[in-house]
Amino acid sequence: ETFLLIHGFAGDRSSWVATASGIARAGHTAIVPDLPGHGATEAEAQGFDDLVVAMTGFANGLPGGLHLVGHSLGGAVATGIAERLGGKIRSLTLIAPAGTGREIDAGFIHGMAEATTAGEVAHLLRLLGPKADGLSDKALAALAAQLAQGRLKALAQALVGPQGQKIDILRPLAKLTETLPVKALIGTEDRVIPANHAFNLPPAVAVHFLPAGHMPHWDLPRETIALLTGAAHG
Repeated sequence: ETFLLIHGFAGDRSSWVATASGIARAGHTAIVPDLPGHGATEAEAQGFDDLVVAMTGFANGLPGGLHLVGHSLGGAVATGIAERLGGKIRSLTLIAPAGTGREIDAGFIHGMAEATTAGEVAHLLRLLGPKADGLSDKALAALAAQLAQGRLKALAQALVGPQGQKIDILRPLAKLTETLPVKALIGTEDRVIPANHAFNLPPAVAVHFLPAGHMPHWDLPRETIALLTGAAHG
């Protein structure tokens, strides 16, 4: 089975290293791209639709059926891909998804978009959970240098405003659950997106609460991988 893993805001493909390794150990294939505006890709994104269009084109170019896995903003993007690609998608797993409620730590989103120093980035990453403080000084400096380019400023404004989140995936999710298995992995200690947004999800979404922060796939990699690869057999 093939899994397409989509990272969250201000992340990149490296955030999936442990997850991709676990999927491979389970005998499956993990494909891990960078979102436009992030990581090594030169593609840019001014708004949410730019992300969905680009990643839908990427996913559609992959052979066979796909299990979509998206974290945070990546969960909203994965939902948009599933809407557009229909039968090509075999399952959808959302990890701490954006777009399921109004509240969000806007300071984290705008802080990451505007950060220029390793110190700023270190403080912000601590909001993600206990494993997020493990980056080396060199990795922190590299991430800060990447963010200092300002590639995410317009996207941050497009995603989060004074009233909170600007995107909503609840309506498309309700339609998707009629034909697609959908599950959500929610960290009960999430400090970026409230865990109680899980109660807004459509009834057909299988919700798994994990004792984790905003990055359950970092905090509890073994449990996360077991839930993900279960989608390939369910």
